[in-house]
Amino acid sequence: MSYAVVCRRYAKALVDLSVEEGLVDQIVQNLDKTVRMIVQNRKLKNFLFNPVYKKEDKQKLLDEVVAELKISGLLKKFLNLLAMNDRLPQLEGIYKDYVHFADQLRNRAEAEVITAVALAEEDKERIRSKLEGLTGKNIYLKLKEDPRLIGGIITRIGSVVYDGSIRSQMAKLKEQIMKG
Repeated sequence: MSYAVVCRRYAKALVDLSVEEGLVDQIVQNLDKTVRMIVQNRKLKNFLFNPVYKKEDKQKLLDEVVAELKISGLLKKFLNLLAMNDRLPQLEGIYKDYVHFADQLRNRAEAEVITAVALAEEDKERIRSKLEGLTGKNIYLKLKEDPRLIGGIITRIGSVVYDGSIRSQMAKLKEQIMKG
């Protein structure tokens, strides 16, 4: 089974269970903390993701991580299931798919917004409002700066890209000039 299929199946199962228990938002937060802790700690990641180590040893270490993060219940059981099925290397992908499914349930979407300079609060709010009107979803912004844009904005919501950057406009102009 492919990496993407495994991630989607586990994420969907976790979302279904968390909906039943009313824990969707709590699971998002706790799963985010867990993924960040494991991914940012290279030794921890190497141990948990390495198939050479025993599942029982991984589970003990994972129990310590879970205890330190004060995670219990459904997510703790889910993480132990991943450890027993050697699926911890898919944890990041499962998290991303879980957030996607949770966003669908709440009619939310992430908009990655890339600008040449930092945006003022009123600009952020205006962009969020415009994107909400465009998509019909509650939008939360993920802001990035890229001075190579010169000016303008690039927005990505899922697989849809809105490119209003000066760099892309200049590239289009150059193409038109070259065509004659």
